[in-house]
Amino acid sequence: KRIEAGYQGRLSSEAIAAELGVSSSYLSRKLKEETGQTMGEYITAARMERAKSLLTAGRMVYETAEAVGYRSPQYFSSVFKAYTGMTPNEARGGGSE
Repeated sequence: KRIEAGYQGRLSSEAIAAELGVSSSYLSRKLKEETGQTMGEYITAARMERAKSLLTAGRMVYETAEAVGYRSPQYFSSVFKAYTGMTPNEARGGGSE
């Protein structure tokens, strides 16, 4: 829940683990066991799923990037394309960039 609620900012496994009162290595191990994903993969997936819904709702790419925790819209666009196979503009329904 912490990841889904806080993915807009800078997240670290250390900060999340401290909030939960466990070690970072324990948290990472348990997350991998439960989801099959590393912490970074899980955070990226949460961010990209939220980005898809924002873009589909008509948000601009730069607004979406900021809303899901990316400072650079260009970097966000490259991560989004790698994750979804389409550009953010395609997800918005606007065709290719």
